[in-house]
Amino acid sequence: MILCLRTPEGEIINHPDVKNQIEVLIEPTKDVTKVIVSEKENGKFKVNFTPKVPGAYKIKVKINGDKLANCPFTAQVNERELVVVGELNLKFFQGDELQNPGGIAVNTTGKIAITDDTGHCAYIFDN
Repeated sequence: MILCLRTPEGEIINHPDVKNQIEVLIEPTKDVTKVIVSEKENGKFKVNFTPKVPGAYKIKVKINGDKLANCPFTAQVNERELVVVGELNLKFFQGDELQNPGGIAVNTTGKIAITDDTGHCAYIFDN
Protein backbone atom coordinates (compact mmCIF):
# COMPACT_ATOMS: atom_id res chain seq x y z
CA MET A 1 0.00 0.00 0.00
CA ILE A 2 1.13 3.57 -0.63
CA LEU A 3 0.79 6.35 1.96
CA CYS A 4 0.63 9.91 0.71
CA LEU A 5 0.50 12.46 3.51
CA ARG A 6 -1.63 15.50 2.69
CA THR A 7 -2.96 18.57 4.45
CA PRO A 8 -6.77 18.95 4.78
CA GLU A 9 -6.52 21.14 1.66
CA GLY A 10 -4.95 18.26 -0.29
CA GLU A 11 -1.36 19.49 -0.47
CA ILE A 12 1.39 16.88 -0.01
CA ILE A 13 3.16 17.10 3.35
CA ASN A 14 6.90 16.60 3.05
CA HIS A 15 8.57 16.19 6.44
CA PRO A 16 12.09 14.70 6.45
CA ASP A 17 11.65 12.60 9.62
CA VAL A 18 8.07 11.36 9.13
CA LYS A 19 9.17 7.81 8.25
CA ASN A 20 10.26 7.18 11.84
CA GLN A 21 6.87 8.39 13.10
CA ILE A 22 4.76 5.98 10.97
CA GLU A 23 3.34 3.04 12.87
CA VAL A 24 1.50 0.28 10.99
CA LEU A 25 -0.55 -2.22 13.01
CA ILE A 26 -1.90 -5.26 11.20
CA GLU A 27 -4.24 -7.76 12.82
CA PRO A 28 -4.16 -10.66 13.30
CA THR A 29 -0.52 -9.92 14.15
CA LYS A 30 0.32 -13.61 14.57
CA ASP A 31 -0.36 -14.10 10.84
CA VAL A 32 2.04 -11.37 9.63
CA THR A 33 5.81 -11.87 9.40
CA LYS A 34 7.19 -8.55 8.09
CA VAL A 35 5.95 -4.98 8.01
CA ILE A 36 8.30 -2.63 6.16
CA VAL A 37 7.80 1.11 5.66
CA SER A 38 10.04 2.65 3.00
CA GLU A 39 10.20 6.20 1.71
CA LYS A 40 9.78 6.73 -2.02
CA GLU A 41 11.45 9.54 -3.97
CA ASN A 42 8.16 11.39 -4.53
CA GLY A 43 7.50 11.98 -0.81
CA LYS A 44 5.14 9.01 -0.50
CA PHE A 45 5.68 5.96 1.67
CA LYS A 46 5.38 2.33 0.64
CA VAL A 47 4.11 -0.17 3.22
CA ASN A 48 4.72 -3.86 2.56
CA PHE A 49 3.66 -6.74 4.74
CA THR A 50 3.98 -10.49 4.36
CA PRO A 51 0.92 -12.48 5.39
CA LYS A 52 1.38 -16.10 6.48
CA VAL A 53 -2.12 -17.18 5.52
CA PRO A 54 -4.93 -15.87 3.30
CA GLY A 55 -7.78 -13.97 4.92
CA ALA A 56 -8.93 -10.54 6.06
CA TYR A 57 -6.35 -8.26 7.67
CA LYS A 58 -7.31 -5.15 9.63
CA ILE A 59 -4.77 -2.38 9.01
CA LYS A 60 -4.37 0.68 11.21
CA VAL A 61 -1.85 3.44 10.44
CA LYS A 62 -0.72 6.03 12.95
CA ILE A 63 1.56 8.98 12.31
CA ASN A 64 3.14 10.55 15.36
CA GLY A 65 0.59 8.66 17.47
CA ASP A 66 -2.44 9.98 15.57
CA LYS A 67 -4.63 7.48 13.72
CA LEU A 68 -5.34 8.27 10.07
CA ALA A 69 -8.92 9.32 9.37
CA ASN A 70 -9.81 6.33 7.16
CA CYS A 71 -8.33 3.72 9.52
CA PRO A 72 -8.70 0.98 10.34
CA PHE A 73 -9.49 -0.59 6.99
CA THR A 74 -9.55 -4.20 5.86
CA ALA A 75 -7.45 -5.80 3.15
CA GLN A 76 -8.41 -9.21 1.80
CA VAL A 77 -5.44 -11.48 1.03
CA ASN A 78 -6.23 -14.33 -1.32
CA GLU A 79 -4.45 -17.64 -1.50
CA ARG A 80 -1.71 -17.76 -4.13
CA GLU A 81 -2.50 -19.87 -7.10
CA LEU A 82 0.39 -21.19 -9.13
CA VAL A 83 -0.26 -22.58 -12.57
CA VAL A 84 2.43 -24.43 -14.50
CA VAL A 85 2.36 -23.05 -18.03
CA GLY A 86 5.46 -24.64 -19.50
CA GLU A 87 8.93 -25.95 -18.95
CA LEU A 88 12.14 -23.96 -18.59
CA ASN A 89 14.98 -24.85 -20.91
CA LEU A 90 17.77 -22.76 -19.42
CA LYS A 91 21.02 -22.51 -21.34
CA PHE A 92 24.12 -21.87 -19.24
CA PHE A 93 27.58 -20.84 -20.38
CA GLN A 94 29.92 -23.75 -20.98
CA GLY A 95 31.26 -24.94 -17.62
CA ASP A 96 28.46 -23.30 -15.60
CA GLU A 97 26.05 -25.55 -13.79
CA LEU A 98 23.18 -24.82 -11.43
CA GLN A 99 24.22 -26.72 -8.30
CA ASN A 100 21.72 -25.84 -5.57
CA PRO A 101 18.86 -23.55 -6.70
CA GLY A 102 17.68 -21.38 -3.84
CA GLY A 103 15.07 -19.12 -5.41
CA ILE A 104 13.49 -18.00 -8.63
CA ALA A 105 11.81 -14.74 -9.64
CA VAL A 106 10.33 -13.34 -12.84
CA ASN A 107 10.02 -9.62 -13.45
CA THR A 108 7.45 -7.76 -15.57
CA THR A 109 9.72 -7.81 -18.64
CA GLY A 110 10.02 -11.62 -18.56
CA LYS A 111 13.56 -11.86 -17.23
CA ILE A 112 14.11 -14.81 -14.91
CA ALA A 113 16.53 -14.71 -11.96
CA ILE A 114 17.66 -17.92 -10.29
CA THR A 115 19.93 -17.97 -7.24
CA ASP A 116 22.44 -20.74 -6.64
CA ASP A 117 23.08 -21.23 -2.92
CA THR A 118 26.13 -23.46 -3.38
CA GLY A 119 27.72 -21.38 -6.13
CA HIS A 120 26.91 -18.11 -4.28
CA CYS A 121 25.62 -16.45 -7.42
CA ALA A 122 22.51 -15.46 -9.35
CA TYR A 123 21.78 -16.25 -12.99
CA ILE A 124 19.65 -13.87 -15.07
CA PHE A 125 17.91 -15.24 -18.19
CA ASP A 126 15.83 -13.61 -20.91
CA ASN A 127 14.20 -14.94 -24.08
